[in-house]
Amino acid sequence: MLNTKEEIVVALGTGSKCIGKTSLSSNGDTINDSHAEVIARRCFLKFLYSEMRKSVYEESICLNYKKDMAKFILKDDITFHMFTTCLPCGDATIFQVSPKYESNKFKKEIKVTPPLEKRLKTETDTYSVDVNDDNNEERETLVNFTDLNRTGAKCLPLGFQDPKLLGTQYHVTGVLRTKPGRGDPTLSMSCSDKIAKWNLLGVQGSLLSWFLEKPIYFSSIIFGKCRFNLDSVERAIYGRFKNDLLDFVFPIGYRHNCPVIDIVDINRKELMKDDSIKPCSGSILWYYGCKNQEVAVEGKKQGVTKKLRNIGKANLSVCKRELYHDYVNLKTAVSTEKFETVKLTYSEAKNLSVEYCKLWKDVRDRVFKIWSQKPKHFEGFSICEQ
Repeated sequence: MLNTKEEIVVALGTGSKCIGKTSLSSNGDTINDSHAEVIARRCFLKFLYSEMRKSVYEESICLNYKKDMAKFILKDDITFHMFTTCLPCGDATIFQVSPKYESNKFKKEIKVTPPLEKRLKTETDTYSVDVNDDNNEERETLVNFTDLNRTGAKCLPLGFQDPKLLGTQYHVTGVLRTKPGRGDPTLSMSCSDKIAKWNLLGVQGSLLSWFLEKPIYFSSIIFGKCRFNLDSVERAIYGRFKNDLLDFVFPIGYRHNCPVIDIVDINRKELMKDDSIKPCSGSILWYYGCKNQEVAVEGKKQGVTKKLRNIGKANLSVCKRELYHDYVNLKTAVSTEKFETVKLTYSEAKNLSVEYCKLWKDVRDRVFKIWSQKPKHFEGFSICEQ
């Protein structure tokens, strides 16, 4: 978060895992997608709930409360910025990699026989190829070609598919993808697609939209030093939909957000030298104002046994059920409506944000036609069930 006086870190998340569709919970008590960008965004939602509660009774660092409307609005000098150490999975990671021409002494040699039918899994190597000349004498020829930086995210079944041909013909760009799963496919959209959605509807989601006078967008997305391509990032998070949205009329306050994109030089050479360092299977969750950070493993608090997985104490503070608790508590504090919010299902509560839900339907029909939809019963829980 940035204002005219200072910069404040308000949410932090790490992670690179995602659970498969057979492990999904219909109680909203398990985090399906634990990629760092998604975890950080969930922590950001928790931060917003915390600041909204503050602004009702005292001073918030970023929000003003309009009591007559029961709505919250960002203070004039506040902007939010996202920092990530690597590219979001999916479309943003697909870009052309220039060939490297190395001396014979250091080149990597791989024996293959034309045609190159099997896709080679290196990025930009120099290859030795056995070919037969007209005299049936074997000779060695050097072949250099340009490749793509690749993603593990999978094209949705109803959309265009990756050709998986040699070089730059391996991937198709600009399409929706789901995160890969090891043996158990996931239903979670790629981080590139989720960020693209945030740039159209705001990062706050449907529940928080009920409280906000205007949606919240990231003003910039900053990358740590990583394999980076500006064109691919711009394409993935907002550019691929520009033509489809030329005549689209957004509701007041909403827009097609195009955040500033930049990369900063963070020296991670010493860390990268240690080959023993591997991605952690867990995630770290923290937000401004929380008492303690949490560690998540497979969508639950670290250390929870199988026997205790289904009780409330096993829930992470940023899972759907706990965020719905925050929604109900805040709505009870600010709303004059007489019906009992606690009896609503999670899905019914989301639908109360009529403008947001209509925009999401319109946007989905226009640019996210095959967006992965989880079965409805996964959002049919209410907080009085547990």
